[in-house]
Amino acid sequence: MARSRILVGLGIVGLVSGCGGQSEEAAEPPALPQASPDPVAFATIGPIRFEYDTAELTLAELPIDLPPDYATQAWAVKLIPVERAAQLGQVRCTYGQPGPVRLCVAEAEPGLVMALLERPLGEYRDDFTQARLGDAITPTQLNGQTGFSFTAESNGTGIEYRYIPVEERTLLVARQFAPGHPARSPAMEDVIRSIAAGLADLPG
Repeated sequence: MARSRILVGLGIVGLVSGCGGQSEEAAEPPALPQASPDPVAFATIGPIRFEYDTAELTLAELPIDLPPDYATQAWAVKLIPVERAAQLGQVRCTYGQPGPVRLCVAEAEPGLVMALLERPLGEYRDDFTQARLGDAITPTQLNGQTGFSFTAESNGTGIEYRYIPVEERTLLVARQFAPGHPARSPAMEDVIRSIAAGLADLPG
């Protein structure tokens, strides 16, 4: 059983339980953001520092299932629009599925997910090749670093995954989207630019 933590500044305002596959990528959740009276907060993913607007986005820590087989988990941070984060823990969401409303959980919310994975980029690319999904990945770049991307989508709901090399590890940046909640927003684009700047600050 794994838990996601929803944070505003340093205050935990909700707990949501979720289950998934075995965790091989990370034993501990990422570092928490530092408290600040400024609406811009700072957080880190491994050695990468980034900033986000707390008036627009709420940060959560949670485990994610990694493609292509979704059998392995990694700890990640996820930025969720504040109006959606306010509903977490309430029975108010449908997530584009027919039937009655259900519990709102961070794992299912549209948002921006970031994780520093343990293995080098080539090994993750090999996972897709071995799963016969080599043709489904495309090149992508962030701050001049070339990686690959993969999008899993059904009926307008899905996740766009970007894998970027960071030293001997891999940065995963994933945009989770749904009808009426696009993968891109000005606040999230600002976070992507901040991550790119954080990559530029790394030694070497």
